[in-house]
Amino acid sequence: MNKNIKDGVCYLTFDIFKNDPIVAVYSTRLGGVSRGHFEAMNLGFSRGDQRDHVLENYRLFTSSLDVPMDKLVLSSQYHHNTILDVNESHHGMGIFRDRDFYDVDGLVTDRLGLPMVTFYADCVPIYYYDSKRHVAGMTHAGWRGTASGIVKDMIEKLLSQGSDIKDIKAAIGPAVCKDCYEVTGEVIEAMAYDFSKDYYDYYEDKDRYHIDLKGINKEILIMSGVDEMNIEVTDLCTKCHPELFFSHRRHGNDRGTQIGLMMLR
Repeated sequence: MNKNIKDGVCYLTFDIFKNDPIVAVYSTRLGGVSRGHFEAMNLGFSRGDQRDHVLENYRLFTSSLDVPMDKLVLSSQYHHNTILDVNESHHGMGIFRDRDFYDVDGLVTDRLGLPMVTFYADCVPIYYYDSKRHVAGMTHAGWRGTASGIVKDMIEKLLSQGSDIKDIKAAIGPAVCKDCYEVTGEVIEAMAYDFSKDYYDYYEDKDRYHIDLKGINKEILIMSGVDEMNIEVTDLCTKCHPELFFSHRRHGNDRGTQIGLMMLR
């Protein structure tokens, strides 16, 4: 990933998309106006931050990207695998007007100039781009979304709409790393995939596992047919870098929220 600073706003971009006519970014906590444990670029309305601060953060963020703020479409995430086809009827939903959708952890569109937003504080952001059809998609994958197959569902959706698997690129953004992500056996049992043990470690003294969610989601992309050469995975951990990111595992509920944003130019 690449760290970019424009007009005081810091955001991250992907090498794999550098020559594509799209915006595909992940926010950091740097460059906004929020205060206290929301400092500074909190982009989540549900955390308890002042609404005018969050709106100003969106203004600063979208301005730095040359993205139309009034056309933003914000997901409504519940850690499931529902994917919404986004069009002009969704302009401003989740920020300026109520959503007409619920329980959506994935967004996909073929419309130009329509920015899609998903939310993060440790879960895995995954960006998809069909370079031939000029279609963009995003999925939010916590362990539940990973286990229920949201990545596989997005690939299947793209293929059903006419994409060729060889044209699909994917990028996996910052998320909690294996060393920082401790879970119970329930999470391992929920994974309906035959993964290598390289993706998890068991600690008998605690009866807990540490799992590599980014690595698992990369493997699902490959299992779904995406060429490994068309996948970028960042090694940045949201918990390990409190100077850059809000993290639920580090900060608990006293925190702000990052976003992933995609838009077709």
